[in-house]
Amino acid sequence: MSADLSPRILKGQKSVFRVQLRSQDAGDASQAVYHSRRAHRKSRGGCQKCKIRRVKCDETKPACVRCQKHGVDCTYAPIPRTAPNIPHPDRTAYSLSLTDIASKLDSLLELPQTRGHHQQHHHLHALHHFHSATASTISDKNSFDLMRTRMTHLAFTSPTVMHAVLATSLSHLLHLTPTTSPTRTTYTILESTHWQRSISQYSRELSHGATAQNMDALFSTCLLLTSHTFMLPPSPSNPNPDPKTTSFIYTIDTNPQALNWLTMQSGLRHLLTLAKPYLPQSIWFQTFMSTRSANAFFEDHRPGPVDLHPGLAALCNIVSEDDTESNNPYVWPLRMLTPLLALERSPRSFHHYCNFMGRLMPEFYERLRKRCVPALVVLAWWMALMLAAAGEVWWLGPRLRAELLAVCMFLEGTTDERVRRLLGFPARACGYRLKWEGEGEIDDGDEGGLGVDGDGDGGTGG
Repeated sequence: MSADLSPRILKGQKSVFRVQLRSQDAGDASQAVYHSRRAHRKSRGGCQKCKIRRVKCDETKPACVRCQKHGVDCTYAPIPRTAPNIPHPDRTAYSLSLTDIASKLDSLLELPQTRGHHQQHHHLHALHHFHSATASTISDKNSFDLMRTRMTHLAFTSPTVMHAVLATSLSHLLHLTPTTSPTRTTYTILESTHWQRSISQYSRELSHGATAQNMDALFSTCLLLTSHTFMLPPSPSNPNPDPKTTSFIYTIDTNPQALNWLTMQSGLRHLLTLAKPYLPQSIWFQTFMSTRSANAFFEDHRPGPVDLHPGLAALCNIVSEDDTESNNPYVWPLRMLTPLLALERSPRSFHHYCNFMGRLMPEFYERLRKRCVPALVVLAWWMALMLAAAGEVWWLGPRLRAELLAVCMFLEGTTDERVRRLLGFPARACGYRLKWEGEGEIDDGDEGGLGVDGDGDGGTGG
Protein backbone atom coordinates (compact mmCIF):
# COMPACT_ATOMS: atom_id res chain seq x y z
CA MET A 1 0.00 0.00 0.00
CA SER A 2 1.34 3.43 -0.84
CA ALA A 3 2.23 5.53 2.15
CA ASP A 4 -0.23 8.16 3.33
CA LEU A 5 1.34 11.37 2.14
CA SER A 6 -1.29 13.90 2.98
CA PRO A 7 -0.92 15.34 6.44
CA ARG A 8 2.85 15.37 6.76
CA ILE A 9 4.10 16.38 3.35
CA LEU A 10 3.92 20.02 2.28
CA LYS A 11 3.96 19.21 -1.37
CA GLY A 12 4.84 22.12 -3.63
CA GLN A 13 5.64 24.56 -0.80
CA LYS A 14 9.02 26.25 -0.51
CA SER A 15 10.95 26.77 2.69
CA VAL A 16 10.59 30.31 4.05
CA PHE A 17 13.94 31.77 5.12
CA ARG A 18 14.65 34.94 7.03
CA VAL A 19 14.96 37.68 4.40
CA GLN A 20 15.50 41.41 4.69
CA LEU A 21 12.78 43.57 3.16
CA ARG A 22 13.76 47.12 2.15
CA SER A 23 11.27 49.91 1.73
CA GLN A 24 10.95 51.55 -1.63
CA ASP A 25 12.77 54.70 -0.48
CA ALA A 26 15.70 52.61 0.84
CA GLY A 27 15.73 54.01 4.37
CA ASP A 28 18.26 53.36 7.12
CA ALA A 29 19.36 49.75 7.29
CA SER A 30 18.72 49.82 11.02
CA GLN A 31 15.03 50.16 10.22
CA ALA A 32 15.03 46.95 8.14
CA VAL A 33 12.11 44.62 8.65
CA TYR A 34 12.70 40.89 9.11
CA HIS A 35 10.31 38.00 8.79
CA SER A 36 11.00 35.18 11.18
CA ARG A 37 11.91 31.79 9.78
CA ARG A 38 9.10 29.28 9.68
CA ALA A 39 9.55 26.33 12.02
CA HIS A 40 10.58 23.19 10.19
CA ARG A 41 12.10 19.77 10.70
CA LYS A 42 15.42 18.92 9.10
CA SER A 43 15.49 15.85 6.91
CA ARG A 44 18.32 13.79 8.41
CA GLY A 45 17.10 10.38 7.25
CA GLY A 46 16.33 11.29 3.66
CA CYS A 47 16.91 9.01 0.69
CA GLN A 48 20.19 8.92 -1.24
CA LYS A 49 18.78 10.63 -4.34
CA CYS A 50 17.46 13.65 -2.37
CA LYS A 51 20.76 13.98 -0.50
CA ILE A 52 22.70 14.02 -3.77
CA ARG A 53 20.35 16.66 -5.18
CA ARG A 54 20.47 18.58 -1.84
CA VAL A 55 16.71 18.82 -1.61
CA LYS A 56 14.40 18.12 1.31
CA CYS A 57 13.16 14.52 1.44
CA ASP A 58 9.81 13.61 3.00
CA GLU A 59 11.35 10.24 4.03
CA THR A 60 8.35 8.22 2.85
CA LYS A 61 9.22 4.53 2.47
CA PRO A 62 9.70 2.46 0.42
CA ALA A 63 9.88 5.44 -2.01
CA CYS A 64 9.73 9.16 -1.24
CA VAL A 65 7.39 11.50 -3.12
CA ARG A 66 10.16 13.23 -5.11
CA CYS A 67 11.54 9.92 -6.41
CA GLN A 68 8.03 8.70 -7.26
CA LYS A 69 7.34 11.95 -9.09
CA HIS A 70 10.56 11.71 -11.14
CA GLY A 71 10.24 7.95 -11.70
CA VAL A 72 13.64 7.07 -10.23
CA ASP A 73 14.63 4.29 -7.84
CA CYS A 74 14.48 5.47 -4.24
CA THR A 75 17.08 4.01 -1.87
CA TYR A 76 17.90 4.75 1.73
CA ALA A 77 21.25 4.33 3.45
CA PRO A 78 21.37 1.30 5.76
CA ILE A 79 20.62 2.05 9.38
CA PRO A 80 23.74 1.48 11.52
CA ARG A 81 23.49 -1.21 14.15
CA THR A 82 24.47 1.23 16.89
CA ALA A 83 24.06 4.98 17.05
CA PRO A 84 26.18 7.29 19.24
CA ASN A 85 24.53 9.19 22.07
CA ILE A 86 21.42 7.00 21.89
CA PRO A 87 20.96 4.87 25.00
CA HIS A 88 20.20 1.19 24.56
CA PRO A 89 16.71 0.12 25.68
CA ASP A 90 16.51 -1.31 29.13
CA ARG A 91 16.95 -5.08 28.75
CA THR A 92 14.51 -5.86 31.55
CA ALA A 93 11.78 -3.76 29.93
CA TYR A 94 12.55 -5.36 26.56
CA SER A 95 12.27 -8.86 28.03
CA LEU A 96 8.99 -7.94 29.72
CA SER A 97 7.69 -6.66 26.39
CA LEU A 98 8.53 -9.92 24.63
CA THR A 99 6.97 -11.89 27.46
CA ASP A 100 3.80 -9.82 27.15
CA ILE A 101 3.62 -10.45 23.40
CA ALA A 102 4.24 -14.17 23.91
CA SER A 103 1.49 -14.29 26.53
CA LYS A 104 -0.92 -12.52 24.16
CA LEU A 105 -0.07 -15.02 21.43
CA ASP A 106 -0.71 -17.95 23.77
CA SER A 107 -4.06 -16.52 24.83
CA LEU A 108 -5.16 -15.48 21.33
CA LEU A 109 -4.25 -18.78 19.70
CA GLU A 110 -5.35 -20.85 22.70
CA LEU A 111 -1.97 -22.53 22.88
CA PRO A 112 -1.09 -24.51 26.01
CA GLN A 113 0.94 -22.55 28.55
CA THR A 114 3.10 -25.61 29.28
CA ARG A 115 4.62 -25.92 25.82
CA GLY A 116 7.85 -24.29 27.03
CA HIS A 117 9.99 -21.35 26.03
CA HIS A 118 11.49 -23.14 23.01
CA GLN A 119 8.35 -23.07 20.84
CA GLN A 120 7.44 -19.68 22.28
CA HIS A 121 10.73 -18.38 20.92
CA HIS A 122 9.91 -19.77 17.45
CA HIS A 123 6.56 -17.98 17.39
CA LEU A 124 8.13 -14.67 18.38
CA HIS A 125 10.84 -15.19 15.78
CA ALA A 126 8.23 -15.98 13.10
CA LEU A 127 6.21 -12.86 13.95
CA HIS A 128 9.32 -10.67 13.76
CA HIS A 129 10.40 -12.35 10.52
CA PHE A 130 7.04 -11.64 8.92
CA HIS A 131 7.31 -7.94 9.78
CA SER A 132 10.95 -7.54 8.72
CA ALA A 133 11.22 -9.90 5.73
CA THR A 134 8.22 -11.96 4.61
CA ALA A 135 5.71 -9.12 4.13
CA SER A 136 7.82 -7.55 1.39
CA THR A 137 7.86 -10.83 -0.58
CA ILE A 138 4.07 -11.37 -0.64
CA SER A 139 2.89 -7.79 -1.24
CA ASP A 140 3.17 -5.06 -3.82
CA LYS A 141 3.72 -1.34 -3.39
CA ASN A 142 0.04 -0.82 -2.60
CA SER A 143 -0.21 -3.34 0.24
CA PHE A 144 3.30 -3.51 1.77
CA ASP A 145 2.88 -0.90 4.53
CA LEU A 146 -0.63 -2.07 5.31
CA MET A 147 0.49 -5.66 5.84
CA ARG A 148 3.23 -4.58 8.24
CA THR A 149 1.05 -2.24 10.27
CA ARG A 150 -2.72 -2.42 10.35
CA MET A 151 -2.98 -6.06 9.29
CA THR A 152 -0.43 -7.10 11.92
CA HIS A 153 -2.35 -5.14 14.55
CA LEU A 154 -5.54 -6.85 13.41
CA ALA A 155 -3.84 -10.22 13.88
CA PHE A 156 -3.63 -9.60 17.64
CA THR A 157 -7.43 -9.58 17.79
CA SER A 158 -8.10 -12.26 15.17
CA PRO A 159 -6.78 -15.82 15.66
CA THR A 160 -7.57 -16.58 12.00
CA VAL A 161 -5.24 -13.82 10.79
CA MET A 162 -2.53 -14.52 13.37
CA HIS A 163 -2.40 -18.21 12.42
CA ALA A 164 -2.09 -17.17 8.75
CA VAL A 165 0.64 -14.62 9.51
CA LEU A 166 2.70 -17.12 11.49
CA ALA A 167 2.14 -19.87 8.92
CA THR A 168 3.23 -17.62 6.03
CA SER A 169 6.35 -16.54 7.91
CA LEU A 170 7.20 -20.14 8.80
CA SER A 171 6.80 -21.18 5.15
CA HIS A 172 9.29 -18.46 4.24
CA LEU A 173 11.67 -19.53 7.02
CA LEU A 174 11.50 -23.11 5.76
CA HIS A 175 12.46 -21.89 2.31
CA LEU A 176 15.50 -20.12 3.78
CA THR A 177 16.56 -22.86 6.22
CA PRO A 178 19.24 -25.33 5.00
CA THR A 179 18.04 -28.89 4.56
CA THR A 180 20.56 -30.09 7.14
CA SER A 181 19.35 -27.75 9.87
CA PRO A 182 17.60 -29.45 12.82
CA THR A 183 15.26 -26.44 12.99
CA ARG A 184 13.48 -27.59 9.84
CA THR A 185 11.52 -30.24 11.70
CA THR A 186 10.19 -27.70 14.19
CA TYR A 187 9.35 -25.20 11.48
CA THR A 188 7.56 -27.88 9.44
CA ILE A 189 5.38 -28.96 12.37
CA LEU A 190 4.52 -25.39 13.35
CA GLU A 191 3.84 -24.35 9.75
CA SER A 192 1.44 -27.25 9.22
CA THR A 193 -0.34 -26.56 12.51
CA HIS A 194 -0.89 -22.88 11.85
CA TRP A 195 -2.03 -23.36 8.26
CA GLN A 196 -4.49 -26.04 9.34
CA ARG A 197 -5.95 -23.84 12.07
CA SER A 198 -6.10 -20.74 9.91
CA ILE A 199 -7.84 -22.52 7.02
CA SER A 200 -10.30 -24.22 9.39
CA GLN A 201 -11.20 -20.98 11.16
CA TYR A 202 -11.36 -19.07 7.86
CA SER A 203 -13.79 -21.60 6.38
CA ARG A 204 -15.95 -21.52 9.50
CA GLU A 205 -16.00 -17.70 9.53
CA LEU A 206 -16.79 -17.55 5.82
CA SER A 207 -19.73 -19.92 6.26
CA HIS A 208 -21.43 -17.23 8.37
CA GLY A 209 -21.01 -14.64 5.60
CA ALA A 210 -19.04 -11.41 5.33
CA THR A 211 -19.94 -8.56 7.67
CA ALA A 212 -18.48 -5.19 8.58
CA GLN A 213 -16.97 -6.84 11.66
CA ASN A 214 -15.22 -9.80 10.03
CA MET A 215 -14.47 -8.63 6.48
CA ASP A 216 -10.93 -7.36 7.25
CA ALA A 217 -9.99 -10.66 8.87
CA LEU A 218 -11.38 -12.51 5.85
CA PHE A 219 -9.58 -10.23 3.36
CA SER A 220 -6.28 -10.50 5.21
CA THR A 221 -6.42 -14.28 5.55
CA CYS A 222 -7.48 -14.71 1.92
CA LEU A 223 -4.53 -12.63 0.70
CA LEU A 224 -2.09 -14.69 2.78
CA LEU A 225 -3.65 -17.93 1.57
CA THR A 226 -2.91 -16.98 -2.04
CA SER A 227 0.81 -17.41 -1.45
CA HIS A 228 0.25 -20.70 0.37
CA THR A 229 -1.91 -22.24 -2.36
CA PHE A 230 0.35 -21.00 -5.17
CA MET A 231 3.51 -22.29 -3.52
CA LEU A 232 4.89 -25.58 -4.84
CA PRO A 233 5.27 -27.93 -1.84
CA PRO A 234 8.98 -28.02 -0.93
CA SER A 235 10.95 -31.19 -1.37
CA PRO A 236 14.25 -30.96 0.53
CA SER A 237 15.45 -34.24 -0.93
CA ASN A 238 14.67 -33.12 -4.51
CA PRO A 239 14.95 -29.34 -5.07
CA ASN A 240 14.21 -29.79 -8.82
CA PRO A 241 11.21 -32.16 -8.95
CA ASP A 242 10.02 -33.66 -12.23
CA PRO A 243 7.16 -31.53 -13.65
CA LYS A 244 5.40 -34.77 -14.55
CA THR A 245 4.96 -35.44 -10.81
CA THR A 246 4.03 -31.90 -9.78
CA SER A 247 2.11 -30.21 -12.61
CA PHE A 248 -1.67 -30.35 -12.90
CA ILE A 249 -1.24 -31.31 -16.55
CA TYR A 250 0.06 -34.76 -15.57
CA THR A 251 -1.71 -35.23 -12.22
CA ILE A 252 -5.23 -33.82 -12.72
CA ASP A 253 -6.67 -37.26 -13.57
CA THR A 254 -5.71 -38.71 -10.19
CA ASN A 255 -5.79 -35.50 -8.15
CA PRO A 256 -8.85 -33.27 -8.77
CA GLN A 257 -7.29 -30.59 -6.55
CA ALA A 258 -4.16 -30.27 -8.70
CA LEU A 259 -5.31 -26.93 -10.18
CA ASN A 260 -6.20 -25.36 -6.82
CA TRP A 261 -3.03 -23.25 -6.90
CA LEU A 262 -4.70 -21.23 -9.68
CA THR A 263 -8.44 -21.50 -8.97
CA MET A 264 -8.00 -20.36 -5.36
CA GLN A 265 -6.66 -17.01 -6.59
CA SER A 266 -10.22 -15.96 -7.46
CA GLY A 267 -11.28 -16.19 -3.80
CA LEU A 268 -10.73 -12.49 -3.19
CA ARG A 269 -13.11 -11.59 -6.03
CA HIS A 270 -15.90 -13.57 -4.37
CA LEU A 271 -15.13 -11.99 -0.99
CA LEU A 272 -15.35 -8.52 -2.47
CA THR A 273 -18.80 -9.34 -3.80
CA LEU A 274 -19.96 -10.61 -0.40
CA ALA A 275 -18.59 -7.59 1.48
CA LYS A 276 -19.53 -4.94 -1.10
CA PRO A 277 -21.95 -3.00 1.19
CA TYR A 278 -19.22 -2.52 3.82
CA LEU A 279 -16.11 -2.04 1.64
CA PRO A 280 -15.57 1.69 2.35
CA GLN A 281 -15.09 0.79 6.03
CA SER A 282 -12.33 -1.75 5.31
CA ILE A 283 -8.66 -1.14 6.06
CA TRP A 284 -8.04 -2.60 2.58
CA PHE A 285 -10.43 -0.26 0.74
CA GLN A 286 -7.87 2.23 -0.56
CA THR A 287 -5.56 -0.61 -1.64
CA PHE A 288 -8.33 -2.33 -3.56
CA MET A 289 -9.39 0.93 -5.22
CA SER A 290 -5.85 1.88 -6.26
CA THR A 291 -5.27 -1.60 -7.67
CA ARG A 292 -8.47 -1.40 -9.68
CA SER A 293 -7.68 2.05 -11.08
CA ALA A 294 -4.17 0.91 -12.02
CA ASN A 295 -5.62 -1.98 -14.04
CA ALA A 296 -8.40 -0.19 -15.89
CA PHE A 297 -7.63 -2.15 -19.06
CA PHE A 298 -9.13 -5.20 -17.35
CA GLU A 299 -12.54 -3.65 -17.98
CA ASP A 300 -12.33 -4.22 -21.75
CA HIS A 301 -15.15 -6.61 -22.67
CA ARG A 302 -15.28 -6.06 -26.42
CA PRO A 303 -16.16 -9.09 -28.60
CA GLY A 304 -14.13 -10.31 -31.54
CA PRO A 305 -10.41 -10.28 -32.38
CA VAL A 306 -9.84 -6.51 -32.60
CA ASP A 307 -6.71 -5.51 -30.61
CA LEU A 308 -6.04 -9.08 -29.51
CA HIS A 309 -2.72 -10.83 -30.20
CA PRO A 310 -3.40 -12.23 -33.71
CA GLY A 311 -1.65 -15.56 -33.24
CA LEU A 312 -3.33 -16.32 -29.93
CA ALA A 313 -6.72 -15.13 -31.21
CA ALA A 314 -6.49 -17.45 -34.23
CA LEU A 315 -5.52 -20.40 -32.03
CA CYS A 316 -8.48 -19.66 -29.74
CA ASN A 317 -10.85 -19.38 -32.73
CA ILE A 318 -11.69 -15.73 -32.09
CA VAL A 319 -12.26 -14.63 -35.67
CA SER A 320 -15.30 -12.33 -35.78
CA GLU A 321 -17.52 -10.00 -33.75
CA ASP A 322 -19.78 -12.99 -33.13
CA ASP A 323 -17.16 -14.44 -30.79
CA THR A 324 -17.95 -13.11 -27.30
CA GLU A 325 -17.26 -13.92 -23.68
CA SER A 326 -20.56 -15.78 -23.46
CA ASN A 327 -19.80 -18.26 -26.28
CA ASN A 328 -15.99 -18.42 -26.29
CA PRO A 329 -14.16 -18.93 -22.96
CA TYR A 330 -10.91 -17.50 -24.37
CA VAL A 331 -12.15 -14.01 -25.27
CA TRP A 332 -11.95 -12.66 -21.72
CA PRO A 333 -8.52 -14.15 -20.83
CA LEU A 334 -7.06 -12.75 -24.07
CA ARG A 335 -8.64 -9.34 -23.43
CA MET A 336 -6.73 -9.26 -20.13
CA LEU A 337 -3.52 -10.82 -21.42
CA THR A 338 -2.93 -8.74 -24.56
CA PRO A 339 -2.29 -5.35 -22.88
CA LEU A 340 0.03 -7.06 -20.39
CA LEU A 341 2.32 -8.03 -23.26
CA ALA A 342 3.21 -4.39 -23.88
CA LEU A 343 4.27 -3.68 -20.29
CA GLU A 344 7.85 -3.58 -19.09
CA ARG A 345 9.11 -7.08 -18.25
CA SER A 346 10.21 -6.32 -14.70
CA PRO A 347 8.95 -6.35 -11.10
CA ARG A 348 7.34 -2.97 -11.85
CA SER A 349 4.61 -4.82 -13.75
CA PHE A 350 4.17 -7.57 -11.19
CA HIS A 351 0.91 -6.28 -9.65
CA HIS A 352 -0.61 -5.96 -13.14
CA TYR A 353 0.29 -9.55 -13.96
CA CYS A 354 -1.07 -10.83 -10.64
CA ASN A 355 -4.53 -9.40 -11.24
CA PHE A 356 -4.91 -11.63 -14.30
CA MET A 357 -5.17 -14.85 -12.29
CA GLY A 358 -7.76 -13.45 -9.89
CA ARG A 359 -10.16 -12.55 -12.71
CA LEU A 360 -10.28 -15.80 -14.66
CA MET A 361 -13.68 -17.43 -15.03
CA PRO A 362 -14.79 -21.03 -14.28
CA GLU A 363 -15.20 -21.78 -18.00
CA PHE A 364 -11.50 -21.18 -18.58
CA TYR A 365 -10.54 -23.34 -15.58
CA GLU A 366 -12.63 -26.13 -17.05
CA ARG A 367 -10.70 -25.94 -20.33
CA LEU A 368 -7.47 -26.18 -18.35
CA ARG A 369 -8.69 -29.26 -16.51
CA LYS A 370 -9.43 -30.86 -19.87
CA ARG A 371 -5.95 -29.79 -21.07
CA CYS A 372 -7.35 -27.98 -24.09
CA VAL A 373 -4.44 -26.71 -26.16
CA PRO A 374 -5.55 -23.03 -26.48
CA ALA A 375 -6.09 -22.79 -22.71
CA LEU A 376 -2.65 -24.24 -21.99
CA VAL A 377 -0.96 -21.85 -24.42
CA VAL A 378 -2.73 -18.76 -23.00
CA LEU A 379 -1.82 -19.81 -19.46
CA ALA A 380 1.79 -20.45 -20.55
CA TRP A 381 2.13 -16.95 -21.98
CA TRP A 382 0.88 -15.41 -18.74
CA MET A 383 3.22 -17.59 -16.66
CA ALA A 384 6.13 -16.55 -18.87
CA LEU A 385 5.38 -12.91 -18.04
CA MET A 386 5.14 -13.71 -14.34
CA LEU A 387 8.41 -15.62 -14.40
CA ALA A 388 10.18 -12.66 -16.00
CA ALA A 389 8.88 -10.33 -13.27
CA ALA A 390 9.04 -12.56 -10.19
CA GLY A 391 10.98 -15.69 -11.03
CA GLU A 392 13.13 -15.42 -7.92
CA VAL A 393 10.27 -14.90 -5.46
CA TRP A 394 10.25 -17.91 -3.15
CA TRP A 395 6.54 -18.78 -3.38
CA LEU A 396 6.13 -18.00 -7.10
CA GLY A 397 9.23 -19.07 -9.00
CA PRO A 398 9.22 -22.86 -8.42
CA ARG A 399 5.52 -23.21 -9.32
CA LEU A 400 5.76 -21.05 -12.45
CA ARG A 401 8.86 -22.84 -13.70
CA ALA A 402 7.43 -26.33 -13.09
CA GLU A 403 4.11 -25.57 -14.80
CA LEU A 404 5.79 -23.88 -17.77
CA LEU A 405 8.10 -26.83 -18.26
CA ALA A 406 5.09 -29.15 -18.12
CA VAL A 407 3.25 -27.17 -20.82
CA CYS A 408 6.28 -27.31 -23.11
CA MET A 409 6.79 -31.03 -22.54
CA PHE A 410 3.10 -31.79 -23.06
CA LEU A 411 2.71 -29.79 -26.26
CA GLU A 412 6.04 -30.20 -28.02
CA GLY A 413 4.78 -33.31 -29.80
CA THR A 414 2.18 -31.27 -31.69
CA THR A 415 2.28 -30.91 -35.46
CA ASP A 416 0.16 -27.73 -35.38
CA GLU A 417 2.48 -25.00 -36.63
CA ARG A 418 0.44 -22.32 -34.83
CA VAL A 419 1.15 -23.99 -31.49
CA ARG A 420 4.81 -24.51 -32.37
CA ARG A 421 5.28 -20.82 -33.08
CA LEU A 422 3.47 -19.75 -29.91
CA LEU A 423 5.42 -22.13 -27.66
CA GLY A 424 8.69 -20.32 -28.34
CA PHE A 425 8.09 -17.52 -25.84
CA PRO A 426 7.12 -19.76 -22.86
CA ALA A 427 9.95 -22.20 -23.65
CA ARG A 428 12.59 -19.47 -23.59
CA ALA A 429 11.15 -18.05 -20.36
CA CYS A 430 11.70 -21.33 -18.47
CA GLY A 431 14.85 -22.40 -20.31
CA TYR A 432 13.32 -25.40 -22.08
CA ARG A 433 14.75 -26.40 -25.45
CA LEU A 434 11.99 -27.56 -27.76
CA LYS A 435 12.95 -30.58 -29.84
CA TRP A 436 12.20 -28.84 -33.13
CA GLU A 437 14.15 -25.69 -32.22
CA GLY A 438 16.60 -24.81 -34.97
CA GLU A 439 14.54 -26.51 -37.69
CA GLY A 440 13.11 -23.20 -38.91
CA GLU A 441 9.57 -23.85 -37.65
CA ILE A 442 9.73 -21.61 -34.60
CA ASP A 443 9.56 -17.84 -34.78
CA ASP A 444 10.35 -15.27 -32.11
CA GLY A 445 6.77 -15.21 -30.82
CA ASP A 446 6.48 -11.51 -31.63
CA GLU A 447 3.40 -11.63 -33.81
CA GLY A 448 1.59 -8.33 -34.13
CA GLY A 449 4.54 -6.32 -32.80
CA LEU A 450 3.70 -7.10 -29.17
CA GLY A 451 7.25 -7.15 -27.93
CA VAL A 452 7.12 -10.62 -26.41
CA ASP A 453 10.80 -11.32 -26.91
CA GLY A 454 11.55 -9.95 -23.49
CA ASP A 455 12.56 -6.39 -24.29
CA GLY A 456 9.18 -5.00 -23.29
CA ASP A 457 9.28 -2.33 -25.97
CA GLY A 458 6.45 -3.51 -28.19
CA GLY A 459 3.04 -1.97 -28.49
CA THR A 460 -0.32 -3.65 -28.79
CA GLY A 461 -0.98 -5.05 -32.21
CA GLY A 462 -4.14 -4.88 -34.27
